[in-house]
Amino acid sequence: MMSHVVTYLIASSIIRKHTGHFDHALLDRPLVSHPSHTYLLDALQSPGVYVHWGVYGSGKTVSAYETSRALQAKGRTVVFTNGYNFYMQHGNLKKWLRNSIGIPSSFDAYPISSFFSTQRATIIIDDVAPLMTIDGIYELLQELATDSVQSGRFNVLLCVTSFEWAVDILKLEGCFPKLVGFPGCARWNESQLKEFASDNPYEVDALIKSGVPPFTSRIRAQNEALTLDLEWKKGIQALSQLFPDSFTIPMTYHDEFDDSLGPGTYPDKTGRFTV
Repeated sequence: MMSHVVTYLIASSIIRKHTGHFDHALLDRPLVSHPSHTYLLDALQSPGVYVHWGVYGSGKTVSAYETSRALQAKGRTVVFTNGYNFYMQHGNLKKWLRNSIGIPSSFDAYPISSFFSTQRATIIIDDVAPLMTIDGIYELLQELATDSVQSGRFNVLLCVTSFEWAVDILKLEGCFPKLVGFPGCARWNESQLKEFASDNPYEVDALIKSGVPPFTSRIRAQNEALTLDLEWKKGIQALSQLFPDSFTIPMTYHDEFDDSLGPGTYPDKTGRFTV
């Protein structure tokens, strides 16, 4: 049995490891406020597994960083990692995650919540797509959800680009993951995007059509904007068919969607990336 002293020492080490290590140079201009930031903070007050869905380039990473800083300011321990980091380390998913948190391998038998006993925590996995085809991912998510809800000591946020993966996660049985906000809430509207717009009407039209901010300092081409717009519509169509209690903010949709929209293209769950 693990002693309280050992638990305290490991927990203190984890807190030190995950304090204040965020990239403040993510943006080359001031951040425009977006409602999804509030939805994220509200959702992450409760235990469980949460999905933040938005199309490619919609600002999920920026929102996750902003949420991380806000949670840390409230005294929360935030473990911020990226799904692509898995390929830089050896071992299975569970070992990768526990190593990312800072849990020594000799304590693999103990649940993650054991090491968050003195301070609540949030685990954020950005770019979760690379993990979704790894053996054991669904079992890991179910284990995290069960431990989170039963202990009340931490929660998990998954940033997902493919709406197909988002649907698969939200349909997991026995762990009740939730979508942050409602389907499509991460899309940027016209008034928000005009904060970034240039004086070129052609570029402004493409920017608004895409529903995506130019965080990479570039305006979308018309064909790319149309693809992103279609991806938003596909994702909203697919996600809105889930039970309303799958969302932290239930919504009723009255829009008519075309069933022929088909799978995602930017990228879909197979990794296809079409512009």
